[in-house]
Amino acid sequence: MTEPTSEQEIEQEISNAAASNNEDIRGGAGGAALDPDHPLLARAQRALKKQLESNKQRLDEELREKNIMLNVRCFLEVAC
Repeated sequence: MTEPTSEQEIEQEISNAAASNNEDIRGGAGGAALDPDHPLLARAQRALKKQLESNKQRLDEELREKNIMLNVRCFLEVAC
């Protein structure tokens, strides 16, 4: 079996695994859930963590740039 490459493929594989394996399904409000140690869930969690870390890095850089621009602007207002 090949590794799923897109988020949709991962979600579909998780749904299929949960639906086909009653041992992994836990009762809930109408939805199926995988056990926390299920390999498909672990893979999805790693992908989510990578995406969140990437977004955090991008936002940190944007914040850093905005702080620099604010400091420059304040310096120029004082100097004028």
